[in-house]
Amino acid sequence: MAVISGSNSILPDTRRGSVYLSALVKTSYGTSGETAAITGTDKFTSCIIQILIANISGGSPTLNVYLQQQAADQSSWYDIASMTQITANGNYIQSFVGGSAVGFTGTDKSLAAGSTKAVPVGGRQRLAFVYGGSMTSDITATIEYIQ
Repeated sequence: MAVISGSNSILPDTRRGSVYLSALVKTSYGTSGETAAITGTDKFTSCIIQILIANISGGSPTLNVYLQQQAADQSSWYDIASMTQITANGNYIQSFVGGSAVGFTGTDKSLAAGSTKAVPVGGRQRLAFVYGGSMTSDITATIEYIQ
């Protein structure tokens, strides 16, 4: 899968004392892939993911969005949150709150839609996008990290 271009810098948000990351995904996209790694996320306790979809088209369009964290082996990634499956234009929001250390089986772009894992926030995260059908759309993805 290709890395989806965009910004992956954590920027200060002086309005609320939190930080945010924006412009992860370019518009008019229809190919599955992942954003570049977002580093330094272990300084935060939670995040809010916002996906804005416009101009959706195609046959039976679906989009699954996953928040992933890099494993200790520094090469594999696992899902820690999965948004409800997107099938129409709209503004979709998913929150993630880090939890206690727990044992679990890692999944890669297959965590049940609309669910999260109660795991601590790790140091490297990314968003993964899996398209179904023949979907194309304009997408804006943002993540706000909160201390």
